[in-house]
Amino acid sequence: MLLKVAFQSTMELDMFIGQLQKFGKTSTQIVFSTHVGPRGVNVDEI
Repeated sequence: MLLKVAFQSTMELDMFIGQLQKFGKTSTQIVFSTHVGPRGVNVDEI
């Protein structure tokens, strides 16, 4: 199962993960920046 969540602080995230762990093992990935869209590079020309 994959969940995407957002919290105001890492402490809130930690509490949420603690609640989930009673159901099984968890793995967490944190994204600190936003997605960068396409930059117009044509891979066929490379």
